[in-house]
Amino acid sequence: MQELAPDVWTPNGAQLPRDGGVLVGWTYESRGTPHAEWRYSEATTDDTLVPGVTVIRPKQRKGPFKITSKDGATIATFELGKPTVVSLPAPIATTAQLSHAFDRRSRTTIVVADVADPPPADAFGVITYAKGKAIDFARIEKDDGKHVALHRDPGRCRFLPSGLEAPTAGSEVTFAYVDAFGRLGKASKPVKVVEDKPAKDDD
Repeated sequence: MQELAPDVWTPNGAQLPRDGGVLVGWTYESRGTPHAEWRYSEATTDDTLVPGVTVIRPKQRKGPFKITSKDGATIATFELGKPTVVSLPAPIATTAQLSHAFDRRSRTTIVVADVADPPPADAFGVITYAKGKAIDFARIEKDDGKHVALHRDPGRCRFLPSGLEAPTAGSEVTFAYVDAFGRLGKASKPVKVVEDKPAKDDD
């Protein structure tokens, strides 16, 4: 059994643009592993993008922004940069398909949207919205091309952060790209999630 632990997703040593921050999500650790309490080098403003994913923004921006453990060990350090232009266009979705994979002990659900163009290079993840509410997050796999995963079950003995919801068959969703500094792009137009039901074998 594994459990959730906070994880810094922004690359260590990166320059934080003025219009962005440190993107913090989750990772998995063995059950019972002690989690270090984080300390920040200055006061922050925290913005939750979706359950389990937060942008931490230093308020004063007076020097390198450091995240340390309670005992002073460095977790990550960031320089403070100027505003930069980020281009995260609205995805053009053509379909969104929900499918299941089964083994002897579990069922795994994945929701994949087909898009007209691959995600831009700056895109780190994708946030899915239903009825205006942010419900899900998935990291972008660069080799997926024009197939963007909106949801992936984490597999056996793992759980997603509380509050995340997989898009359901028949629902309409929109989704938007987010970069490694927590800056959001424009949302797609609504697309209906269709369940892929395997054809039954004829006896």
